[in-house]
Amino acid sequence: MADAASALAGLRAEVDAIDERLAMLLALRFEKTDALGICKALLGEEPRDAQRQLQRQRLLQALVERHRLPAELVFELYRCISAEAVVRHRAAGCRGGGA
Repeated sequence: MADAASALAGLRAEVDAIDERLAMLLALRFEKTDALGICKALLGEEPRDAQRQLQRQRLLQALVERHRLPAELVFELYRCISAEAVVRHRAAGCRGGGA
């Protein structure tokens, strides 16, 4: 029983460390997409690029298959992250539409 409790504590610590890295990666991603939003605003572009979204969908599908991930989960996470990036792009001054 003590071994299982120790294993549980160790696994939880590993999951917590992974969550920390995920948060750091998400912060880094938003840092880069914020810079993209500024560039798009300076160029007068829409906050969302339909062509780019199609490329991203293909990439995500490949990642789902490569890493054997649940597709619905991956696509929903990306949808949420992408929606936040669009909000931030608009705040940076990207012209309306393109949602």
